[in-house]
Amino acid sequence: MDTQNMQGFEAEGFSFPNQAEAKTATKEKKQVDYIESKLNYSELQQVYTIYEKAIADQIFRTPVGIIYLKHLQNYLNNHKDKLGKSITPIPVRTVKNIRRPDTKEEIAKRKWGITFSISLNVLLAMAVAFMFYVALSSDNPNILNYETALENRYATWEQQLTEREQVIREKELKLKIGE
Repeated sequence: MDTQNMQGFEAEGFSFPNQAEAKTATKEKKQVDYIESKLNYSELQQVYTIYEKAIADQIFRTPVGIIYLKHLQNYLNNHKDKLGKSITPIPVRTVKNIRRPDTKEEIAKRKWGITFSISLNVLLAMAVAFMFYVALSSDNPNILNYETALENRYATWEQQLTEREQVIREKELKLKIGE
């Protein structure tokens, strides 16, 4: 019988991550019990046929069934000289992406990392904003305000030249030059 515990669902002495796998293990235990009730170990060919058929049809998938296959394999290996056939190894499916629940320390580290990352991003954004402010308010021409700075410089030169021309014309009129 499968029951739920702190680590998952328990069945046949194993703890499974979900109820479906626990039920599969219970079902495999019933299959093992049935095979054991019908199997005659004195008939080596029958043991070999059941072992090979179970592997070919992938009847057993949980540790309960794999352990039974290993039991049959050991029996066949002990009688290999009488059998005269090669014994297929037991294929094992690996379990992928089983995640254990995060501990309080891991959660705290992750929260600290997120807080640090957000703080650093805010600080960097403020630094970039300050750099733009300095660049825009500076008198020195830069990539952001070079056009305005050049226009202002040329406008100042033009104004100075106009003022000088005016002074020169006034002096020419006083001296009556160019009339």
